[in-house]
Amino acid sequence: MLGRRYEGENCSAARTLELVGERWSLLIVRNAMFAGMTRFTEFQRSLGVAPNILTKRLAEFVEAGLFELQGPGPAAGYRRAHRVG
Repeated sequence: MLGRRYEGENCSAARTLELVGERWSLLIVRNAMFAGMTRFTEFQRSLGVAPNILTKRLAEFVEAGLFELQGPGPAAGYRRAHRVG
């Protein structure tokens, strides 16, 4: 992420930067949390981010457990994952 890993850091801020430190990432999270956006097209339209970049960021968020994918195919939406603990 931005050419920097924080593997040696035992710090929540460093771990967060690894996940959302890339360009567009915080804006995607912001729009999901505060504007209620859930669909790929909503994120793309509001941010003007390239589809390949948006696809990559959303997949990273799902893999990390930050977002969950809801529904199949093009109608799928994303929502914030509910974490326990």
